Amino acid sequence: MVNPTPVIALDGEFVRCDTETRNGATVFSSTRPTLVGALKYVWGRSDVWTQPEPTVLTFTMFDPTGAWLARVRDRQAIGRGVLVWVDRTGRRPGVRYLFQGFTTDVDVSRWRHNTTDGPVNGYRVQIQAVDRSGWLGNISFDAGDAPEETMQLRAVRIRNQAAAGGAGIREFYFEDRFKDGQTRPVTVTDKTVLEMTNEMYRSFADQWSYNPHRNVVTRIVSGSQFGAYKLTLGVPFDDPRKKIGIYPPTWTDPTGQQSPIDQEGYPGAYIGGCDVLSEVALSASTLTDITHIVCQWKDKPNGYRDWVTTVTARDATPRRLLKFDSWYNNGTFVDPVIEDVRRLVTGEATKPAHPRITWDTQRTTEIAGWDTFESLTLPAGTIRQVVVAASPFTVDMQLAPVWHPAGGEVVYENGYWRVGIDLAPSSYVFPAGFTPVTFGEFAAKGWRYADYSRAETYSLDNSVTYYDLSYVDNADAAFVD
Repeated sequence: MVNPTPVIALDGEFVRCDTETRNGATVFSSTRPTLVGALKYVWGRSDVWTQPEPTVLTFTMFDPTGAWLARVRDRQAIGRGVLVWVDRTGRRPGVRYLFQGFTTDVDVSRWRHNTTDGPVNGYRVQIQAVDRSGWLGNISFDAGDAPEETMQLRAVRIRNQAAAGGAGIREFYFEDRFKDGQTRPVTVTDKTVLEMTNEMYRSFADQWSYNPHRNVVTRIVSGSQFGAYKLTLGVPFDDPRKKIGIYPPTWTDPTGQQSPIDQEGYPGAYIGGCDVLSEVALSASTLTDITHIVCQWKDKPNGYRDWVTTVTARDATPRRLLKFDSWYNNGTFVDPVIEDVRRLVTGEATKPAHPRITWDTQRTTEIAGWDTFESLTLPAGTIRQVVVAASPFTVDMQLAPVWHPAGGEVVYENGYWRVGIDLAPSSYVFPAGFTPVTFGEFAAKGWRYADYSRAETYSLDNSVTYYDLSYVDNADAAFVD
């Protein structure tokens, strides 16, 4: 079971996330700041077409020294670095960053409180910070034009300008197979790095997301590219109850692999419906029923003539249009981009998002397994998947129980995590020769169904239903941590 204490580094100084109790009263540190109440960050989006806003982090701390009063007075409080991470234990140990960014709002007020050295006239400091990508709108390009160049060189140009402005993002990634496509010249006068970033990803009709653990910006990968894959049974190594859940594969992100950390996979995660709160709610909009795709681009072989490519996704009236502009200057790359968009428009983009689910470790249990904890708390739209068992919404919609974390709210308070997560639809294609797992195979392995009376016996998690098992194609437990 996993319930780590976060580490907060604010402008190079650690903020304590624990307190002492003396004579029934809460006591703070007398030498450095202490977290008061909740640490919270909000991230992501609720549909597959909206560009996510940067992650916003908020927390309050007790400052016994008055250092942050001085920072505000001396105009040194804004743009200070903020890092939040947890230290993973067990298999694959190490730091897992949950937030990297800069302060945007700081409020200070007097507050007297008990400390380890007695009552101190200190200060209540309320911090708001935005992730590194939120700084891109403050960084301008020089006057002039970005020349005709490959999309990869255009991405490098954006990265370098972001670095010069202090954003400190390591790479700006898109799918590798599009990197050699030629782009048209673009005027950058009066444009910010944020505007150029948005235009680059719009060239693919994509949205993008900042990943604080890898410190990169990547396109948000479409599940329509996955093809057939298997769901398998597994048990986290750090779950003493030996609960068998259902897990999606470990996926490696195809949107850039310049560093060893970029080549690491995103392990699949499992959420038991009995451990979370949710509701059944369904809506439809023009975003889930697009009929035509229109791409505007400039055709270099014909003297950079304006060109419009229109593709029919579904023959219906009145039309519901998806329209985007691309930097690519010839059809060699425009056509496969449009085909990717068509697959998305006719695939998971037609499916509704799962209603928000909330895992409150104070209400139910600690999160079972580091892979699931990381999947739920990483504020980035990535290729990772999560299985949600016993979801009535999934059954009502007759969908596979596989989703992509797309946004939400993560709160750490008084030693507990409360994770509200929005789930985007994914795709699922049954592999060739698919045969659903049976309870006979469980019995053959000596496993039991939802029986926790014998600690040495593996038991199917009580959230797993017949419906969920109908998507599992074998009984080989791929034990995942």
